[in-house]
Formats: sequence, C-alpha cells, structure tokens
Amino acid sequence: MVMDEGQAKEVKQQLLEQLSKFPEEQVKVLKQQIQNATPEQLEKLISSKDSNESGKCIFCEIVSGNVETIKVYEDSAIFVMMDISPASLGHVMIIPKQHYQFIFQVPDQVLWDMIKTAKMIIPSLINIVKSKGYNLLISQGTAGGQRVDHFSLNIIPRYENDGISFEWQRKTLINEQKVVAEKLKEIFSKIKEEEVKSVITEEKKEVKEEKIDKEKTEKSIVFPRRMP
Repeated sequence: MVMDEGQAKEVKQQLLEQLSKFPEEQVKVLKQQIQNATPEQLEKLISSKDSNESGKCIFCEIVSGNVETIKVYEDSAIFVMMDISPASLGHVMIIPKQHYQFIFQVPDQVLWDMIKTAKMIIPSLINIVKSKGYNLLISQGTAGGQRVDHFSLNIIPRYENDGISFEWQRKTLINEQKVVAEKLKEIFSKIKEEEVKSVITEEKKEVKEEKIDKEKTEKSIVFPRRMP
C-alpha cells in the first residue's frame, strides 16, 4: 500500500531534518529529490526491499551512480555512505562494491578493508555527532533482519534514551549450546588440518621449484676450457 499525502509529508520532514545535519553541498540534490517526490517515488526511495524499479540491487545501483546517496568515501573495493533512513544521527553503512549477500562470500581482503575503514571512521564520527557509544551491526538473512540482499556493515551511533534496542530474551540452553560447540570444534579441527596440509604442500612445491631453478642455473654455467 502506497503512503498517503499526509504520511508522505511526515516522512519528507523527517528525512529533510536528518539531511540538515550535513553540509548543503553534499545533500543538495538529494534534498531536491525528496522535496519533489510523489508519495510513490518517496516510498521507493526509502524502500527496505532489495531491489529498485528495474529489479536490480539498490546498493549496486548506488555504487554505479544510478541512484543518488550521501557518499562519504569510496575506493576500488568498498563504498561508504550515510543511511538515508538511519537508525540514529550519523548512521553509516559500509558495503563492498561487488555484490555479495553473506559474509562468507566476501573476499577476505575486501572484508578486512571494510573493518579497517570502520576503525578509521568511528573516532571521528563519534566526535562529530557527540554520541555516547555505537553499535556495529551486520544483519544476515531475512530472519536476521537483512533488508537488502547486499552485505553491509552498519555503524550506528548510540545516544541516551534513543529507543534503539538490540536486546534479546535470554534463554537457558546450556546443554544444547554444548552440542553445537562440539560440532563446531570438530569442523574447526578439520579446517585447521586442511590449512596445515595446504601450507606443507605449498612449502614442498617452493622447495622443489628452488631445486629445479638451481639445477638449471648449474647446467647453464659454462666452464672455460683449460689450455694445454
């Protein structure tokens, strides 16, 4: 159901209030889009679905420059932006430029770049918005609250009485947790064994290549003929 004019007016006011916290030159175009948007366009702009009108990933469209956003930083691997419908003032999202939905799909180097960038941003962000703390949030899968099927790392500044809650009902599952732990230990043990085997194989390969190179070098040496 599309929001009515009254709801659209209220949403516009909330979005424009959030954008007023940022330099005008950074959000001028986005403000104009929001102010001129119909209720249908506004709903698409703030939609929590994983695709835009063309069926493409909204985050991929942002990275491609086809959808306006409040960009903070980008390099060859990652894109950093302000959330247009934030949980709190200063809500930052860091995404990989390539499309991955789950953390285990993201290449290690890209994931490290995301974490390193978050580490770099957080002190300055907290100083700018004067928050009392922050959450690092990664939502995975529908049940985990993932609204867009594109991996993202969220930095959410926290304030006193901000109404945001990541609390959960504590359960008593000691025996069940132990069973899960034992299965994980077994899996990790096998992974480590494979890693060790891989390292040993690689080392043997390097030694063999060095031996071959040495033999080639020795064969290529031409000793001068001894004069009679």
